[in-house]
Amino acid sequence: MKELSQKEKYLLNINRIHMIGIGGSGMCPLAEILYKKGYQISGSDNNESDPLKRVRTFAKVSLGHKKENVDSAQLVVYSAAISKCGTHGKTTTTSMLTQILITAKKDPSAVIGGKLPMVDHYGVVGNSENLVVESCEFVDTFLHISEDVAVLLNIDNDHLDYFKTMENLVNSFHKFVSNAKIVFVNGDDPLALKACADINARIITFGENQQNDYYFDDIKMGKLGYGFSVFHKSKKIGTYQLHIPGRHNIYNALAAICVSDYMNIDNESIQNALNTFYGAARRFQFIGDFGFTLVDDYGHHP
Repeated sequence: MKELSQKEKYLLNINRIHMIGIGGSGMCPLAEILYKKGYQISGSDNNESDPLKRVRTFAKVSLGHKKENVDSAQLVVYSAAISKCGTHGKTTTTSMLTQILITAKKDPSAVIGGKLPMVDHYGVVGNSENLVVESCEFVDTFLHISEDVAVLLNIDNDHLDYFKTMENLVNSFHKFVSNAKIVFVNGDDPLALKACADINARIITFGENQQNDYYFDDIKMGKLGYGFSVFHKSKKIGTYQLHIPGRHNIYNALAAICVSDYMNIDNESIQNALNTFYGAARRFQFIGDFGFTLVDDYGHHP
């Protein structure tokens, strides 16, 4: 039987957790997961929000961050409380994979950086061992995750206020993927491949280049997004239609398809999930056609 780590032993011996920034998109689903695991939850945030209303149904919440809010908590969890930078595909890919797992009745838990319209929330609390987490490299937050499967979409010059150089950024991603047993990496991104060099994990590549383990082809433009076929080792595994615009979303969808295929998710569930996915909330989200096309978009890499 696997020996418990010091962190795991500590969590077994506490029951009261206070969360600062509990209304955040990453914190609110985490709070709900911990509550369902039997912990007593309290928290604080600076502003009222829809996620905070949901959190209030199971936790004592204070507006404003004050030391007296912590009260008798045995563990304090706090948000990095940074403004979001977007365009790297993390929220969209996490949302797609979560929707696929729900459609395939895999009963996942999920922590997402944006609202998934399918569940009208920033996360899901399931009863299986499947946990999907949108991780972030800022201040090396993702190095605290003990992942079995990692997905590396791309590496871009973001958060250089913290990393200072691209070399430091790539080294941080190298540490992240080194924690995993299996890494799905964008084989068309040189920096992502560099981050995966000399690691012990099994590496599976995806992209447009047909030298990748998984690649897309037969691209056709639809009304709201691309249709395309996916091949694994030259064998066609399926054809898919997206309802979110942009060629970059083929990469995001392909990443979710790769992981799903590895998990032996049936292709019909994958197709149905992607066919009913119209984007995570506020990630170039299609609102409607009113004689003009209205989309809601949030979070831009500066």
